Amino acid sequence: MKDYPQDLQNIEKRIYDLKHKSEQPKHKNNFVWEYNQAVRTVIDFISPVFIGICIGYLLDKVFNILPICLIVFAIFGLAAGILNIYKIYGATSTEKRK
Repeated sequence: MKDYPQDLQNIEKRIYDLKHKSEQPKHKNNFVWEYNQAVRTVIDFISPVFIGICIGYLLDKVFNILPICLIVFAIFGLAAGILNIYKIYGATSTEKRK
């Protein structure tokens, strides 16, 4: 007969090892990983601002009004960019504290 508690301990140990192995960074070169994070940060911040400006500009052209929509949507894009950065770095800093 098999010793079930020993088998369960082996399974728990394997699960623990696999979880900690997956938490380790998979990048070999730290510079490449940091460069990737920097590029992602810039793109995640700039793209909503650019999209907001484009939408505001197009709405101003369609309705033939002063650049009110441009300013409003640029502010919305800026807020969305800041929220994206907070989601990226806010989540990682809370995980590090645990």
